[in-house]
Amino acid sequence: ASSSAPILPGSTVTVQDVRSIYNGYTGFVQRISGDRAAVLFEGGNWDKLVTLPLRTLKEAELIQGHAGSLLLGKTP
Repeated sequence: ASSSAPILPGSTVTVQDVRSIYNGYTGFVQRISGDRAAVLFEGGNWDKLVTLPLRTLKEAELIQGHAGSLLLGKTP
């Protein structure tokens, strides 16, 4: 988890765990229970809710898009 700000429901997060098939994916925290978070991943015609350890999540950075809209960016 990020040390600057806590991850809360509604946060946009990126998975940072090289052992996870979701590594690099960006999603939205739906709920938190103990040291785990339920993260919603959306992609085209599919949605998936996955429970992940908070320590594997990092708050995602928002990047300004060309048309002035906010796009979710993959953090380095």
